[in-house]
Amino acid sequence: MSYDKTSPNFWRNIRKGAFLELSDEETLLESMEDSQGADGVTFELLEDPQHIVIEDVCEFYIYNLEAKSKTDIILIATIIGDDVELKAYFEDADIVQADDRKGHVDRGDFWIFEEPEDVDDFEITDLEFAQKIEFDDSTYEMKRLGTMHGSFNGEDGMMASIAEYTLTEQSEDNETNNSELMVYEYGDVDDEDGGYLSVLFGYTINLTEVDILQ
Repeated sequence: MSYDKTSPNFWRNIRKGAFLELSDEETLLESMEDSQGADGVTFELLEDPQHIVIEDVCEFYIYNLEAKSKTDIILIATIIGDDVELKAYFEDADIVQADDRKGHVDRGDFWIFEEPEDVDDFEITDLEFAQKIEFDDSTYEMKRLGTMHGSFNGEDGMMASIAEYTLTEQSEDNETNNSELMVYEYGDVDDEDGGYLSVLFGYTINLTEVDILQ
C-alpha cells in the first residue's frame, strides 16, 4: 500500500488487522491523564471498514478502532473527489445508546428526529433526522447538505443515511471540545423497525495526526 495519506486510495485500502496511531490533542490528553506520557495511542482495526457511497457527492470509510484501556474511536474518512477529511468520533451511551429506530422511539429518543405531522400516527421509517439537536446546554445544527442517503458496503438492499452537524452554541458551564456530531444509520431498506442508528460525537483531526504502523 502506497504511504500517501493525502491519497483517497490510501484510505480505501486499509483493512482488518491494521494498527493506527492517533496523536491528535484529545487522544494525547487522555493518554497523559492515564499517566502514559504524551505519545500517540495505538488502535487496532478489528474489522474491515464500513463503506458508504453517496452517489455524485462523497464516500465515507468508517473504521471502528479499539485500544486497550482507552476509549474506542470511530475514525471516519470522508472522500470528496481527490480530497480526504478525517474526523474522530465516539459513542456516549450515557446520552444515547445505539439501537434500531424502534428501540430509540420506544426509549423516547425523539430528539433525534423531527416531530411528525401526526404524533399519534406515524411510521417509524418515515421519521426524518432533526435539523437541530440540543442537549446539555449545547446546540448542534445540521450542515447544509442535509441528510445524505447512499449504498452500504455495496450490498443489495442495504442502505445508509448520514447527517452531519456542527456545534453552534454552548454554555460557559458546559463547554465541549466535540464540535462535530453525526447521526448514522444503516440497514435493510425493508426492515419495518428501521436501520441501526448511532449518534456520534467528535472533532476534526489532521492527516498528520494519524499514522499506519508498518
